[in-house]
Amino acid sequence: MKPFKPAPFGTAAWYRTSLLLCLAYLALVCLLAGCGGQAGGSSLSGDETKRNTILKNTPAGPTQLEGLYKGNLINTSDEFLILVAPDAVLHVQAYAWYRKASQPLVAHLYHGPLTLGSVGRASSDPPVPWMIREGSNNYSGTVTVTGASLSAMIADISISRNATVATSQMVVSALPSNDYGFNNAATGLSGASWNGVWSDRSETSSTAPGSMLQFDGNGSGSVNATQPTTIARCVFPQGMGPSFTWEAHPSYPGKNIFQVTLTLGPITGCDWQNKTLSGPAIVSQQNGQTQLDMMLLDGTGAGISYRGTR
Repeated sequence: MKPFKPAPFGTAAWYRTSLLLCLAYLALVCLLAGCGGQAGGSSLSGDETKRNTILKNTPAGPTQLEGLYKGNLINTSDEFLILVAPDAVLHVQAYAWYRKASQPLVAHLYHGPLTLGSVGRASSDPPVPWMIREGSNNYSGTVTVTGASLSAMIADISISRNATVATSQMVVSALPSNDYGFNNAATGLSGASWNGVWSDRSETSSTAPGSMLQFDGNGSGSVNATQPTTIARCVFPQGMGPSFTWEAHPSYPGKNIFQVTLTLGPITGCDWQNKTLSGPAIVSQQNGQTQLDMMLLDGTGAGISYRGTR
């Protein structure tokens, strides 16, 4: 092999050789830095990568969508916990607790129907938009699911606020069904007290008396606190406490998912005086704790929620 002999400086051959060496150097640098694509790295966030994985792994055929999912709005640390319950053939009801990272004790309540399609698609029925409660405001919204399975889901949520429409994307993964598939409703509820927080439509939350709940072996509930007893800023005199009714959720018999009715009596100074609220509740295992989430609605989209752990 002949030794490399550079072309004489300033000649055409020297310029050609220098140009080729520069281009080769730039190509090497670009490859290592991931220029022009994702060969050497990725500019996608973790949520965006997760979204693309969900789309890639969404099976063809009729959409399967049910159970408890947890995640966030894309590229935020805001929490979305969503329970999807079968309602009829090709229809489900969805209930979501949305908590901003800056207000983790306050739950905004989203709920509405979804019509299932194929290849992971689903959408809210146009005649029946989702009801969305954010603080003291009621809004309407629509939801379009572009990728979903029993494992994960991504959805665009469009909310009409004061003549403007804002769209966010939700990315959630299913919690293992074993984490909320206990023996039966009463077993999952009774025993030790739940220590938690009520959140109501005024965006207030409370760890005051009333945040601790105790249920008996039949799932009947009472507020375990000294007088006065408080639920979502509603104060009950002695002997006039609220009444809970717990039933197994018709879509999930044998699991710790319930249909709850809360009857509030003739109390004064309360947004929920003489109201009957109803909605779902679920017991799950999260962050190493047993967690109870309730959503109790009045039929207009307004309502209160509870999250407790033990």
